[in-house]
Amino acid sequence: MFLPAHASAAAFPLRISENGRYLEDQRKEPFLWMGDCPWGLFLQNDAILKRYLDDRSRRGFTVLQAHLIPESGLESLSKGFEPFGIPGDLGTPNDRYFDRVAGVIRYAAGQGLLVQLNPIWIGGGDGGWREVVKTNGTAKCLDYGKYLGRKFKRLDNILWLHGGGVDPRPWMGELRSIAEGIRQSAPGHRLHAMQCGSSSAGRELLLAERWLTIHFTSVPRSETPGPAKGPFGTLFHAKAAYSIDPAVPFVMGREEVDGGGGTTPRRQRQDAWWSVLSGAAGYDTSHPSIRWFAEGWEKAMDEPVLHFAPPLTRLLASFRWQRLVPDFNRAWMPPESGALEKKSSPAELDGLAMAADSDGAMLLAYVPEPRGVRIDLSKFRLPVLARWFDPVNGKFSPAVEGLAEMPNTGVHEFAAPGKNSAGDFDWVLVLDARPNRQPLAK
Repeated sequence: MFLPAHASAAAFPLRISENGRYLEDQRKEPFLWMGDCPWGLFLQNDAILKRYLDDRSRRGFTVLQAHLIPESGLESLSKGFEPFGIPGDLGTPNDRYFDRVAGVIRYAAGQGLLVQLNPIWIGGGDGGWREVVKTNGTAKCLDYGKYLGRKFKRLDNILWLHGGGVDPRPWMGELRSIAEGIRQSAPGHRLHAMQCGSSSAGRELLLAERWLTIHFTSVPRSETPGPAKGPFGTLFHAKAAYSIDPAVPFVMGREEVDGGGGTTPRRQRQDAWWSVLSGAAGYDTSHPSIRWFAEGWEKAMDEPVLHFAPPLTRLLASFRWQRLVPDFNRAWMPPESGALEKKSSPAELDGLAMAADSDGAMLLAYVPEPRGVRIDLSKFRLPVLARWFDPVNGKFSPAVEGLAEMPNTGVHEFAAPGKNSAGDFDWVLVLDARPNRQPLAK
């Protein structure tokens, strides 16, 4: 028997908001997606599971991406708890294994955690279960999906994430059959996404496969060729995802956070802030030690590269973040600033990401480098409380020394304060003109 659940922060199941931009719970409260990727979650013992799940919930994570059938580590399971009676035969699911998984998901729900559940991982590179999927064929895949739907239909905190780290189209017949089986047996599970090897493939599949309701895209790797290459490629991918019509919630994911691929705590913060201020419903991160609970995973949970989540989630929770609209055309800046949508390559970008409430009540701008930000304050309806937010320690400082409130007239240039608490230069400009605002917590 797994450990009893705590009170949940979110009222599951989640659904897509009316405007198609984010997820909300049964109380119509917006659900901010901050995800981690413990792929080998279901292979761990109760003590490890409790420590990990409690920690992620406490640190502001709200989503976990896990492999239902991990591609490695199955040999560690006790005899009789293997996923299938006949290895590799999707027609022989073992109830003991899947009941154990259900217990873990149920506990995660009690911590307010949504589980991105991959029914069978087709891998990245040459890994995964792609050959097993092909060997079983569409009929067995359909039955496997029906089994999963019956087994998990009463669990409300599941989003099905199909595919893997490669273009899934060679296996789409089988993956579609698994999804169809789940949808037949668990019609209440309406959230389905596809993980692909590239953002362009993901957009194409989203338009072709109408049963996909969430767009899962990813931060481009540093070696990715083409116009999205470079430090600002995230902004281009986010803008492309936001422009999909009709609108669907999209989530930006990053695979490398261990110092590989140029990833540092600063770069991780950039990608997360760029994503949410470009209209993403949320952001996924991943650490190699945590993925498979390798040696040192406990220490990895506290690495600075993962510290972006608590300040980000706390700040957005202070606002009606779901009302923020990305300002791609720089409408809140004077005309000489130039529109992001007119930039033809990442080299032309300055890394500024900005989003504002259409009612003129608030604006957030992520500023990754030392610079001034010119804002037309006349676009606000009321006087403005202007502050800088440190995305490392979550503390505020006045944007203009000695001036608690600024009149909503004219253009003002806000100069970034210098180094933040980590010794980097990235800051978030917070302009608040809400009529009933309360002093922001420090």
